[in-house]
Amino acid sequence: MRDALTKLDRPTIYEIYPRSFRDTTGTGEGDLAGILDGLDHVAALGVDAIWIAPFYPSPRADGGYDVTDHCAVDSRLGTLQDFDHIVEKAHALGLGVLLDLVLKHTSLDHPWFVAAVEGDETAAARYVWRDAKPDGTAPTNWISFFGGPAWTWNHKRRQYYLHQYASEQPALDHRNPDVQAEIRAIMDFWTARGVDGFRFDAVTSWFHDPDFRDNPAAPPDERSRIEGLPFNPYTHQFHRHDMMPQEGTAHMARIRDWAGPDLFLMGENNFGIASVEIALEYTGPERLDACYTTDTVKCGAGLAVWDELLSAINGTWRLPWWFESHDQARSPTQLGDGTAAAARFLALLGGVLPGALMLYQGQELGLPQPHLDRKDVEDPYDLAFWPDGPGRSGARVPIPWTEAPGTWGFTDGTPWLPMRWAPGASIAAQQADPHSALAFQRKVLNLRRALELARPERFAHDTADGVLRLEMETGAGRFVAGFNFSDHARPVPEGGEVLLSSGVDSRQLCPRGAVLRRA
Repeated sequence: MRDALTKLDRPTIYEIYPRSFRDTTGTGEGDLAGILDGLDHVAALGVDAIWIAPFYPSPRADGGYDVTDHCAVDSRLGTLQDFDHIVEKAHALGLGVLLDLVLKHTSLDHPWFVAAVEGDETAAARYVWRDAKPDGTAPTNWISFFGGPAWTWNHKRRQYYLHQYASEQPALDHRNPDVQAEIRAIMDFWTARGVDGFRFDAVTSWFHDPDFRDNPAAPPDERSRIEGLPFNPYTHQFHRHDMMPQEGTAHMARIRDWAGPDLFLMGENNFGIASVEIALEYTGPERLDACYTTDTVKCGAGLAVWDELLSAINGTWRLPWWFESHDQARSPTQLGDGTAAAARFLALLGGVLPGALMLYQGQELGLPQPHLDRKDVEDPYDLAFWPDGPGRSGARVPIPWTEAPGTWGFTDGTPWLPMRWAPGASIAAQQADPHSALAFQRKVLNLRRALELARPERFAHDTADGVLRLEMETGAGRFVAGFNFSDHARPVPEGGEVLLSSGVDSRQLCPRGAVLRRA
């Protein structure tokens, strides 16, 4: 039965990508036992929960997000007993455990899809099959998020199947009662093993137009509003019919009903247009607790992005803050030069913003985006646009635990992706350095908790003179924070005691300088 932890409320969540966290068997790939070994490090950061990316059986056509069995552990990563040990230790350390549920699609090797191909019509109805047009072409003009057609021909069924992502990820029909019943059973299975909540992958893509109408074209000046790489043909369409997030709003109420009131539920919204409005519709007392958008990945895009985002949220604080993940390049590189100063800037910015906060493994170390050669990369999205992809493979390079050359304490074997970290990057090296990115991140999270910054009673922002200025009032007092997005030094925001700062010189905020002080 699930341990009775207090329900997570605006938590700080640490994402673990199992294959790249820690290896205990010498295979060169991380495993569940490695997660167990690393939990003390995670708890010492001052986070509230861990989110474990998929560890289910998978052919890994898309990094484990193509699942063949949602209620099992990939034997390359461990066993269900290993998972139970993680839950037990995490709870003993005061950490909640969130699982990543990939429900938009399955693997081609999933028993349902295999049966569908062999002629089982009940199984086939769980997916989205359509006949070809009279000329043999695909049923619609829909383009997948990965850049190719969203339909693939299956010669055995002599039909096309839908996949909004990789062709190895056939889309489930979430209107089908069998699919809904299976989702509820999956949630019940993991809840019974003690999990405290779920992160739902790609929730805004679960539904499509039942009439299968073509998507309209997006004019060139509108394409930047559509989520996706600018050179991806996906951005040439308004995705009004292949992805219908508005229908997902009511479905989130079903998900909450199935989960019950005590689990923390978080969705990933990668729709793009009206992202904040959709996220707020998906969340609330009877729906998800939180739904994050990709807006904050543009962390270095300038003050206009932050002003628009904070204004749109308007004090609701149901959008978690994040700057990097298994799907995005390391944030110090996104912000600018990939230096420790950029890492501290973002650490403090995320730490003072209200609501939930997500950190990705290694973010606490200020890791920059590593260089990889094409021969090293297996991610289909990166390869589709190589070398200009989103950098998902770089973000998945294993994290360094010690200064051991080549393996960095991650493994006794050969890492599945090459580890070319600079000296001093490891957890062991930064533990001993009071001025390290790790030490700074711990200070941020300690202040976030002590000052109740996730739950302000009052919050205001302005963006005058190139500085994002935040004013917060909590049960612990009044505070002001400043973040210099400009290329020139700016005055430090007025106030009392400086609680934490980076890039402050003679009472000026250096470019990419940040400060938190009492008001």
